Amino acid sequence: MKGSVFVKKNSLSESNSLECEHKGLLVLHESFARHGLYVPNIISINKNELCLEKVQIKSPTLQDFRMFGEKFGLDYDNYIGLNRQINTWHINWGEFFVICRLDFQINLISNKKVKLECESILKNHKTKVIDFLNKHKPKPSLLHGDL
Repeated sequence: MKGSVFVKKNSLSESNSLECEHKGLLVLHESFARHGLYVPNIISINKNELCLEKVQIKSPTLQDFRMFGEKFGLDYDNYIGLNRQINTWHINWGEFFVICRLDFQINLISNKKVKLECESILKNHKTKVIDFLNKHKPKPSLLHGDL
């Protein structure tokens, strides 16, 4: 094996976060290989560790971000840190972000008063937030957020 290894550890034994991350990297490998973009090789995976080829960091080019899909989301849920992340498919970015990110995060709030206040604010401004997020007409793209 040439080069260094990057090891990501799973701190929660009951979590399948590394398996989801592994699956996401395989999706990126599949999609990006056709376009000549590089994704680190997966060396090994188990419940506790994900070992990847360590790569040199470089600044992305505009071309690197042009891996467009047709809709926002993914065909499976994964994790953001140790929290589950919902990825149901949506045809626009605003709906995806409000439903899969904001609504979901608000539902995790344990303080009932704060949760109700946040739900009310989002409910009253949902359409405005969706319209605002869709104004710049983002295109869907595959990405991996935390490596």
